[in-house]
Amino acid sequence: REGAEAWVEEGSRRTRAWRRGACMRRGPLVTALAVTAVSTCLRFSGAFPTSLTALGARGFGGGLPAQRASAESQAAVMSSLLLVEHLNLNVECTEKAKAFYLEGLGCQIDELRASKFNAMHVNVGGMCQFHTAGPENEPAIKEEGSQIWRGAISIVYPTQEACDTAVQRLERIKGTEVMAQSKLALRPAAQGGASLVTCPFGNSFLLRQAVGAELHGLGPSVGQRASSDKSAPLGVASISLTCPAGTAKHIATFYSSVLGMAVGGEDRRAVVSSASGAQTIQYVEVGAGEELPKYTGDHLCVYVSDYEAVFERCLAAGVVWVNPRFTHLDKSETLEEAWHYKQFRFKDIPGPDGTVIYTQEHEVRTIEHPSCPINKQ
Repeated sequence: REGAEAWVEEGSRRTRAWRRGACMRRGPLVTALAVTAVSTCLRFSGAFPTSLTALGARGFGGGLPAQRASAESQAAVMSSLLLVEHLNLNVECTEKAKAFYLEGLGCQIDELRASKFNAMHVNVGGMCQFHTAGPENEPAIKEEGSQIWRGAISIVYPTQEACDTAVQRLERIKGTEVMAQSKLALRPAAQGGASLVTCPFGNSFLLRQAVGAELHGLGPSVGQRASSDKSAPLGVASISLTCPAGTAKHIATFYSSVLGMAVGGEDRRAVVSSASGAQTIQYVEVGAGEELPKYTGDHLCVYVSDYEAVFERCLAAGVVWVNPRFTHLDKSETLEEAWHYKQFRFKDIPGPDGTVIYTQEHEVRTIEHPSCPINKQ
């Protein structure tokens, strides 16, 4: 708590600096979102904020049918998290991945990326993406196995009809030759609920209709990149990760005090919410006797408002990290380098005594990153 209070004091100092004009040099949208987020300086004191507690009832990964009332009324919250932009999941077969993401889910290939690189980027709505390595990497990936997300990924569609149509498309491709010997499986939902889908490589997805803040916060008025106008999904609304027993509250403290993000939850769950209220990152502790899934090296990418302050706090916490696989994209170890590359990474989340309690690579970007899909007007 003392660390969180110190961060609040530091955040207040930065807010005054931004209001004196520093933030104006970084554009109007950054100003509006960053000042709002930093001014709040969420005080995480062990009790979760009432406005976010209801999010914990949304189910593992969010969006189970009878549990979406809170999402429908969820308003924008004060958080440095602007967008969960992409998940990077290496897969053993690009052909299967294309069939699943494009033909099944109804995502749209990123044509700009496809024209320059072999790696596949698919647009999930106007602002979110899935990234996979190119076909040339398949032999190496097969040796290690596809990367498996340690939870569920919730994809939302603008209407229930669009969601039902996606499930029907997946049913059709399930019996095709390309999906032979794959792990593709479906459990269609009851009326108005979320359908559970296992992708060809074993990752878990929840497909459902968008509600409340998701409809606007993931919509084209907030941001839309090229080659996404024909994407059937609206975006990725929630991602969940299983974590060891007793760690959720400490993970929550890290997200709150170091990353400056709004955190809620209850019992053995931590719920990180975006500033728009349209997206969540959920950490759910494993139950008694349950085995914790192995981390396979996947990563998520987030955009934050108070980028410089977030980097400095991560640096002070000793978590800034360079991924040797992506040194062609970033090698940020200093603030100067973080601004040069407009992104940095960390993967270890420390507990109260400084020991690592969870590992999950985060790619953290400023809104000034050239790939940022958020409207800057």
